[in-house]
Amino acid sequence: ARELLTLRRADPQASPATMAKSLYLLADILLHNGKPEEAEPLLRECLETRLASEAPDDRLIANTESLLGACLTALGRYEEAEPLLLGGYSRIESTEEGPDDLARAVGQRIIDLYDTWGDPEKANEWRAKLPSPPNVSEPPTP
Repeated sequence: ARELLTLRRADPQASPATMAKSLYLLADILLHNGKPEEAEPLLRECLETRLASEAPDDRLIANTESLLGACLTALGRYEEAEPLLLGGYSRIESTEEGPDDLARAVGQRIIDLYDTWGDPEKANEWRAKLPSPPNVSEPPTP
């Protein structure tokens, strides 16, 4: 992912959308490997790039806001994380697709924030609010 981002930065033909994907990919890997301090600047650049797009995709922006919020949660910067997480969820709710797997993932990041921040009441409110996964029918009994 680092090499890919380096190649994209060196390519004058790389579109902003392509650059944003590379930034997000590396940041996501870093965050999931316990390196939020390295992920934060990449996520900020990714968000800025996506917001500046000629045709911004609200779901991509929402997911980026949410991952940046999760990154800030991991850094213990809860007050900074909260508006990004809540804003990301609100942005997803307002899209035509409505609540889905992405909404659940973003909502889970909000729950994680409140659990980590020591506010179980808000965490439980969000647990109740999250959309349930689609029903998976039981396989037939042989």
